[in-house]
Amino acid sequence: MEAYEELQIDRLKALFAERTLTVRGKEKALKADFLSRLDLEETLQGLEEMELVYARYGAIPLPSGGDLRPLLSLAKKGATLNEHQLKQIAEEGKAAASYKKFAEEVEDAPILKRIAGYIPTFTPLVEEIDRCIDSSFYVVDKASTELRSVRLSIKSATRAIQDRLSSLVNDYRDYLSAPTLTMRDGHYALPVLNAYKSKVPGISLGYSGSGASIFIEPERLVALNAKLASLLEEEKEEVAKVLRHLSALVGSQEEDIELANDTLSDEDLRLAKAKWMADNQGHVGRIGDQLYIPDGWHPLLGKDKAVPNTFSLSTPRRLLVISGPNAGGKTVALKTVGIIAILFKMGFPLPCGNGAEIPYFSSIAADIGDHQSLDDNLSTFSGHIHSIASCLRGIDSRSLLLLDEVGTGTSPHEGEAIAVALLEKVLSLGCFAMVSSHFELVKEFALSEPGAANASMEFDEATLQPTYHLHVGSPGESFALVLSERFGLSHDIVLRAKQIAKGGEEVSIAASIKKLSALIKENEDLRLSLKEKQRILESEKEALEKKEAAFDKEKKAFADQLQAKTEEVLAKARKQAEAAIKSLSEPGVKLHEAVKAKARLDELLQADAKPSSRPAENLKEGDYVESLDYPLQGTITKLSGKKAVVSSSKGMSFTLSVDSLKKIAAPESAKPSLKGAVLDGLAKDKSLSLECNLIGMRYDEAKQELDRYLDSCRVKGFKRVRIIHGLGSGALSRMTAEFCKSHSFVERFEMAGEGEGGAGATVVYLK
Repeated sequence: MEAYEELQIDRLKALFAERTLTVRGKEKALKADFLSRLDLEETLQGLEEMELVYARYGAIPLPSGGDLRPLLSLAKKGATLNEHQLKQIAEEGKAAASYKKFAEEVEDAPILKRIAGYIPTFTPLVEEIDRCIDSSFYVVDKASTELRSVRLSIKSATRAIQDRLSSLVNDYRDYLSAPTLTMRDGHYALPVLNAYKSKVPGISLGYSGSGASIFIEPERLVALNAKLASLLEEEKEEVAKVLRHLSALVGSQEEDIELANDTLSDEDLRLAKAKWMADNQGHVGRIGDQLYIPDGWHPLLGKDKAVPNTFSLSTPRRLLVISGPNAGGKTVALKTVGIIAILFKMGFPLPCGNGAEIPYFSSIAADIGDHQSLDDNLSTFSGHIHSIASCLRGIDSRSLLLLDEVGTGTSPHEGEAIAVALLEKVLSLGCFAMVSSHFELVKEFALSEPGAANASMEFDEATLQPTYHLHVGSPGESFALVLSERFGLSHDIVLRAKQIAKGGEEVSIAASIKKLSALIKENEDLRLSLKEKQRILESEKEALEKKEAAFDKEKKAFADQLQAKTEEVLAKARKQAEAAIKSLSEPGVKLHEAVKAKARLDELLQADAKPSSRPAENLKEGDYVESLDYPLQGTITKLSGKKAVVSSSKGMSFTLSVDSLKKIAAPESAKPSLKGAVLDGLAKDKSLSLECNLIGMRYDEAKQELDRYLDSCRVKGFKRVRIIHGLGSGALSRMTAEFCKSHSFVERFEMAGEGEGGAGATVVYLK
């Protein structure tokens, strides 16, 4: 029989259900059952991905709503949903849209992205519901033209009634229990003292709780109240029309809404599992051929309280016999293995360390606990045997069998015989099995059979306390005599029991087992230590491989990004260089513009100078060449290694890479050089003074003259000149300073000395 009840599986499911946000997610956690192998593989992959997503991004956006199926069924049948129900459906649509948006932004989550791809969002329906119903679940005026109109009429009728309030209260003030107008059954009324009810003409609407007042609808309000009541009924009908309209839309999209509700609840449960792993340091197992559970612990005891143990069963050794002291943890160990195997087959994360491997068991059966039943007239032994017989039905080589205290409840001699016979049967079936026992013959059987092994729960003889640690490879003692006195048996009884036991040592194998156990334990500890080191090395190797792969991916992405950026920068530089060359060829170019363009062009050419993959030509000084990268032609005037100085037909020189030059035929007629014609043409003054006098000029005239003068000084190569601007209002002095500050070819400037004009002149130093 399956071990649900013995292992408290329902309580385990509740651990995950309490972390869900949706009603359907909780329901799916509580109703979880065994998965097919294919579904289990997909579930485990999705769980591993969600674990990473949750660790990196936190909780994914999911609704906290309920099960929409009942509402959708009503809408499908033509029923009208109320405001709260409609807003609940709208919230589901918003949650679906948020989930899809989140999926677009996350990285390395293909399963999440695939799920988000087929979740419908029904956005137009959500927008229509939000247009008609506000956040306080009120159907707003703009929901329909008719509703807006009737509400305007209600406001008008209410104002008409309120306009008469003060006069009515004043007219009947002496007869009222309170000078106010109140609402009774949808009608405005006056609270009249019972003794004066005949003084106020109108319709009686009932008495106050004390009976001292009667509520009378004044005659002057009857018609207005009737009109208001009629309008209120119209309003209810218009609201109902809006709700019917929205409900019909919901019914028409019932399948999309149901799919979103169902899928988001699946994701809710997947997220709840990831939360449990983060809270309890759990891990995702994988399907394998062996049973390997590193550092497994009982989840109902809690991670901090439970003692973790490693369990291992494989094809050559599928049976493990656990012995040791009473209350030493044998039963907890069996339950831990059973719980982990069942949780695994249901697609839940496991309470154990990383690297768990579990077969896809065809069945999981357990006999754990006391099976005495008064109702069924079963003793402890008969209940025990009945349970074992049930467990053996349907067991095959792909099953897991857990038996606690096998063969107990009868005489030790017969119990040992039954236990050994059962274990022989278990080995012949080839299933994975773990049993606990105190019987010496069972321990001896596990020692002698190649398909079985012993294990023991550790006991500290110094403190007389169990440690709950499992040691595989050696059987354990029961320590029954030691524990009997600890648990209250009188000393004289324990002492006599020791004497009787000592007398039977000659026929007991306990001493031999104890000696053999020490050797086996030493060997097993060494084996486990080596296995753990190997596991750590493999884990570290896997982590390094993942990091290396991630680094290679990042490096390639960075290289691609750098290459694209480099090409972008070079393309921009070439465009700027071409623009500079074009500007030098334009007629009427100003001197300072020509100098600036030439400097910028040299800068760009140097920045773009790089080795070329093209074969270099055999060039020499005097050859006429053109650049393969820029629209430049000219004569090589100097060669220096891989660099060549090329003078263009306009008289300008550029330093270019030899690899980027191609020899071409020189033009038939040489054009005048820029150096001999253009630059001299720009410098209009043949003999240039070392000072410029601006006194007597207007502001704009003086600025233009200063600009022309300093450009000419740059051509002549002057380094120090004097600008005479006088004192005056100071405008020319300030203009000179501002001009010098804004031009890069001015190295610095200062007020002239006493012998050069003092504050009336400025000395300018050029680069």
